[in-house]
Amino acid sequence: MNSEPFAYAANALSGPLLLLLAAFACLLAPLFIRALRGTQGVIALSAVLIVLAFLKRAPLVEISCFNGALLLTPASAYLWAFAFAVLAAVILLSLARPPAHEDSGGEYYFLLFMATLGLAALIAAGDLFTAFIALELLSLPLYALAGIRRSKPGLEAAYKYFMLGAFGSALTVMGIALLNAVYPDLAFAALMQAGAPDTLALAGFVLVIAGFAFKTALVPFHMWVPDAYEGAPTQISAFMGAAVKAGGVIVLWRLFRIFEFGPVREIFWWLAAVTAVAANLMALAQTGLKRLLAYSSIAHAGYLAVAFFGGQRGFEAVLYYLPVYAMATIGAFRPWPLSCSRWPGCRRWPGSSPSSSLFPRR
Repeated sequence: MNSEPFAYAANALSGPLLLLLAAFACLLAPLFIRALRGTQGVIALSAVLIVLAFLKRAPLVEISCFNGALLLTPASAYLWAFAFAVLAAVILLSLARPPAHEDSGGEYYFLLFMATLGLAALIAAGDLFTAFIALELLSLPLYALAGIRRSKPGLEAAYKYFMLGAFGSALTVMGIALLNAVYPDLAFAALMQAGAPDTLALAGFVLVIAGFAFKTALVPFHMWVPDAYEGAPTQISAFMGAAVKAGGVIVLWRLFRIFEFGPVREIFWWLAAVTAVAANLMALAQTGLKRLLAYSSIAHAGYLAVAFFGGQRGFEAVLYYLPVYAMATIGAFRPWPLSCSRWPGCRRWPGSSPSSSLFPRR
């Protein structure tokens, strides 16, 4: 590793480390310094803006960190900037309208940071073991964030999300176990060079794909999405819709590249086609806006999976699509002036004007 890649790796890894320090500062500092109570959102936003300000353009080489567990590439650098920008937008929404009780502010920002760190690790994962650990680091805080308000809809959403997420994790770890019985090295680069899989390895690949399809919300692994989006705070619904699926999409793309032909490509094709069509059909029957946007998010996951079949150019289209879709999603979940009476099942905030918001205050 020469000086330029080494300097970039140090700079790139300093960003997640700063976010980790900020997470613990939001959680613990107000307990010891009374003047910092209620300022966790400002601390969180300042840390994210500092990280974004010092991001550097990645060199056109692949940098292996921690014995290949993390791979720093131009694509991962781009997606890290995307994830941190979405985090900043969600924090801004949270400052404008706190999603949790003031006493839970530290826990809220701590969990939000940890979920983002899991997403960053998932984006840069170099092998299936790291991808699974990162997936759990991303998922566990989201289960808690879905029920952070401790309301009945929120707790129900968190419970359903946790149960279905646990099922998806079980599929993933079972698939990894089957693959580890066949391949000594589960790095994505090694799997690409391993040749055609036998029956046991094929079963392992199918289980791993199913597990990550849960996180990406591809049909028929989408059942958790409408309830989780509806019960979670609007800011967390925006975060799940805008950023979380990026990690699952990147891992699925790396698995997709392993197979140039065969039944696994057919599985990807049917997952993408059925998701894009079925989600839009199910959205037609929705009367609540958050559930409607949830099915829209599912349909967009199908569109992203369809792009895989365009090869490298298709993946480049995915990289362009993700931030554009994120801006549209955050804009959709953020209140904007529109007469609420046009939408069935939409309630206005108490005491607000007829054109104040699409969403109810929670």
